[in-house]
Amino acid sequence: MNQNETKEIIITSLKPIIQNLVDDNLSILSSNSQIESELTEQDIIEEINLYPGTMTLPPDNAYHNWDKTIHLFEKDKPIKVENLTLTDHLDFDLFFDNKLSDLTLQCNIYEDNHSNLSIKIENIHVL
Repeated sequence: MNQNETKEIIITSLKPIIQNLVDDNLSILSSNSQIESELTEQDIIEEINLYPGTMTLPPDNAYHNWDKTIHLFEKDKPIKVENLTLTDHLDFDLFFDNKLSDLTLQCNIYEDNHSNLSIKIENIHVL
């Protein structure tokens, strides 16, 4: 899989995560194992509620604005976690009141044995 294909898969996986955050559907993220075990739904809710304004969906171009709103960091050495391999880290700057904020969603990207990618929220905080 080349880097452009990887980015498109990441975008496709990230959009519903952002949608569920905006819609306050954290239970869906939990049931889909899209939140790392060290982070709770309550942690996420608290960070979003502490930020002024209302979380809104980003414009579509935010998902394609690499190194501006979306940042991908390749792990120097992939880490095996159960039946997955942690390959990359992703930072995505969230939007509030339809404006770019400094509240950042941090995610881990995993690859399974069949080269399928999945994303899990690792943290959310002001960067």
